Amino acid sequence: MNHKGRTIAIIVILLNSIYWIVYSYILHDGYTTFMRFSFEWLPRIVIYVLLYVAGKKFDILQRHNQYDYLTECYNRKYLEHCLRKMMNKGTPFTLLVIDLNHFKVINDTRGHLEGDRILRELSITLKEALSKEEQLGRWGGDEFIVISPLASPEFLMERLRRSSELLSVREKINLSMAIGKAFYPYDGKNLYTLIERADQDMYKNKKMMKDGAS
Repeated sequence: MNHKGRTIAIIVILLNSIYWIVYSYILHDGYTTFMRFSFEWLPRIVIYVLLYVAGKKFDILQRHNQYDYLTECYNRKYLEHCLRKMMNKGTPFTLLVIDLNHFKVINDTRGHLEGDRILRELSITLKEALSKEEQLGRWGGDEFIVISPLASPEFLMERLRRSSELLSVREKINLSMAIGKAFYPYDGKNLYTLIERADQDMYKNKKMMKDGAS
């Protein structure tokens, strides 16, 4: 979990405490001032506790705004924020769109709760296949997005496919992924053009997989 709110709260508390000590012992008659201000400790502690609680609530709210509640990976809103930020900086990147094959069958045969569990397990498995520079998010339903600095993501795509295959074996399900890719800025210079290009490539891959299985 992000600890930004609590970090700021602790810094404010420490700075306030240091100021109080300096004020008591250096700028004024140390012991007398310390004893006089000691009576103010209780309200001061209450304020510190409230400040820390406010920082914690800020962290929880920020997490809800950034992460998908089901899979614990980034949500669509935060992914869009990251993509626009990289585009504004002119940072080249590869966008992968992942769509699960046969997932509806899992929901229909095993139930939606089991389908949700499979999505959570898949999210964990996919994150393990990524490097620290790569980001995974749930775009919606059974569709995920990966943001990678790699210009040639073929090895990454293979790692992701292998991860889904391992999950299929472990869970004894028929689950595979169609993956589409698009490169910024070559395949699109705005968010929706880039996603549309990756979507088209993903559906092309899905059709090839379907034709190969028939």
